Amino acid sequence: MKQQARTIIQQIFSDRPLSLLLLGIILGGVAYIVYVAVNLSASDLQLAIRYTSFGDTHFYRDKWWYLLSFIGFGILFLVAHVGLTAKLVAVDLKQLAHAFGWLSILLLVLMFAYTYSVLGIAYLN
Repeated sequence: MKQQARTIIQQIFSDRPLSLLLLGIILGGVAYIVYVAVNLSASDLQLAIRYTSFGDTHFYRDKWWYLLSFIGFGILFLVAHVGLTAKLVAVDLKQLAHAFGWLSILLLVLMFAYTYSVLGIAYLN
């Protein structure tokens, strides 16, 4: 098992564009987690966490710790996407690993955009 992990890591580091892509995913994921953690603030007020045009009220409210799930999502994204990319390299699908890495970068950009909007609604900035 250790030998297999070592060979996968060696394959990733031997492919410079893929290793830079994984480094970008890791740095972007950590930046997302830090961004969410810094922008959260604890309060006794209930925050607007969800919007819908159906129903009597358009903004639904909950406690602030609901927004901690965004940090959990960032950690899950980071582990899953780096792991899946490494697994694709392990089964000799390097082109698919490159494509998956670029789509992960795109997903990171979308995560930042949606999180910015949700935090803007939650804290009514």
